[in-house]
Amino acid sequence: MLARRNSLGLPRIGFILARKNIKRAVQRNRIKRFCREYLRLNQHQLPDLDIILMGRKGLDQLSDEQLHKLLQKLFEKLKKRASRS
Repeated sequence: MLARRNSLGLPRIGFILARKNIKRAVQRNRIKRFCREYLRLNQHQLPDLDIILMGRKGLDQLSDEQLHKLLQKLFEKLKKRASRS
């Protein structure tokens, strides 16, 4: 995950999900859909950042529950780092 402050007043999200790492388009789209929904539900808790999520090998093997826990952990870490600066 990469992040940078923006001046728009809301968080935005982008994805780098290479076919090399996540073979099936269905799985890439599932991950993107899940991440967008997570951001939509939690955007009021996040600072104004442009966030880029990079998919690594094995991400498509995670269940929805595991993916949710991973996103929760990453966004908590992101909130702590953003509050420091």
